[in-house]
Amino acid sequence: MSSRVAAVASLYEGVVTDPDRWNDQMFIDWADAVAMDGSITKDEARQVRRAVNVARKLKRFWSEATHRSDLGWESRVDLVLGPRAWRPMLELAEIRLAATRDADAFDEVARLFRLVNQDEFMDGIDYAAWMRTQT
Repeated sequence: MSSRVAAVASLYEGVVTDPDRWNDQMFIDWADAVAMDGSITKDEARQVRRAVNVARKLKRFWSEATHRSDLGWESRVDLVLGPRAWRPMLELAEIRLAATRDADAFDEVARLFRLVNQDEFMDGIDYAAWMRTQT
């Protein structure tokens, strides 16, 4: 998993499992830490902002909801926002795939594409077949 996608996953997990711990400054600090290395592109920064907006919505919901504590963090995200929550992660993964064209990035996009679109990425082709289309 790419570092930015993993960071968003960690953010979501944090806000749905311990929403009261998160305040405005923590969201700002999180976004600053993600962009800290300075190599973040404008498109990546846009997706990071979208992820923070999603996380704020998740925080609001789970701060007030005391039921369903039996759910895992991913199910908690799905319960509140469904596929929309995963779109910033997919976009970040697609940016990485376009830049690196490596197998791990491809697998990450394929996994997230299924979450967002409930369909197979590129009709289910594998990495080798996809690479043949990239010439």
